[in-house]
Amino acid sequence: MKKIFSFLAAFFILFFPNLIRSENMQDAKEEYDSGNYKKAYDILILEYLSLKNEVSEKKQLLDAYRVEIQRMEDEQKSLRARPAGVQNEEAERIWKEGWSMQRTAIHEKSGKERDQLLLDAIDSFREITLDYPDSARAAEAQYRIGRLYYRYLGNKKKGYDEFQKFLQAYPYADTDLIRDANKCITDYEKRN
Repeated sequence: MKKIFSFLAAFFILFFPNLIRSENMQDAKEEYDSGNYKKAYDILILEYLSLKNEVSEKKQLLDAYRVEIQRMEDEQKSLRARPAGVQNEEAERIWKEGWSMQRTAIHEKSGKERDQLLLDAIDSFREITLDYPDSARAAEAQYRIGRLYYRYLGNKKKGYDEFQKFLQAYPYADTDLIRDANKCITDYEKRN
């Protein structure tokens, strides 16, 4: 029996040192070196069982993510498969909600309430860019996201990133929007 424990402990210590957490590996190695083969073996078995449980939990989590990603992809395909007129109607409805929130935030609110309403408007505009990227409102929605971050929320870096997305995704958008986005990008780059 001692030979089995000795062999298994040595096998794990020599061939799988990266699979075992360093503190447990060190404990097992010390026990092994001092001749406590059974103790070294027990440490390694407990570590193995712990890792096996972690792997099982992570596999379940990965499976859940995989199912959710597939559901979202199917939903996106479904939304994009709708006729262009329906997509434009939906995008227009969401646009009006976002525009109303933006206008209310800028003209009627202040502080945290203003900022939260601006973030809600951004969520509406983002919904258009994600769910209806080919709609008539998509380009301006992406532009608005950059503008709200850059000019109203004071997050110049986030605004800069959103303007970059706008220019990349919609190079043939309204020239005034492109001009303003480029101006903000240039301004940001000069300051940073």
